[in-house]
Amino acid sequence: AMGVPALYAWLRRRFPGIVFPCPEEEAVRLAQDPGAADWSGPNPLPGPEVDALHLDMNGALHACTHPEWRAAPVGEEAMLREVCAYV
Repeated sequence: AMGVPALYAWLRRRFPGIVFPCPEEEAVRLAQDPGAADWSGPNPLPGPEVDALHLDMNGALHACTHPEWRAAPVGEEAMLREVCAYV
């Protein structure tokens, strides 16, 4: 059984360039003022161009559907609302 931690380690070995620092300050600035950059061309943020963003949602799903600080949401719709609010 591979599991998510083993998959992440395999991806890092197979594709060493897939994980890189995010220029958070610049991203936050542009998110607050999207008109400050030309989004019609290449990525205006410093760093590599990104075609896809893959997120490991296992931790988010578990935290939202089995919270430690309160009762778990009842039903799929309530769970989905929790996940959407978290993300």
